Amino acid sequence: MDEFPRMMYKFPGAEEIHGARFDTRVVQDEDEQEQAVSEGWAMTTDEARAPKLEKKPEPADEVDRDALKAKATEIGLDFPKNVPSEKLAEMIAQAEEKA
Repeated sequence: MDEFPRMMYKFPGAEEIHGARFDTRVVQDEDEQEQAVSEGWAMTTDEARAPKLEKKPEPADEVDRDALKAKATEIGLDFPKNVPSEKLAEMIAQAEEKA
């Protein structure tokens, strides 16, 4: 698969290919191909879509918030659902100091 010129793909894009929309680019040699890859272009449509199809990891704040909510519930702390995570952490610390 070292033949040039070669088509490269980026998702999403303007052209309908294989049931999705991609931008396309033709590279003429290995140097141009390496540059394209560094800019987010892929060798196949599947590779181009792969990063977009993977489940994104939960932000650390959401994981921490879930842990804070579980801890608050565990110690019997009443808290509003929309309380900021920082405030909830303070409330837990204060409740643990009193206990």
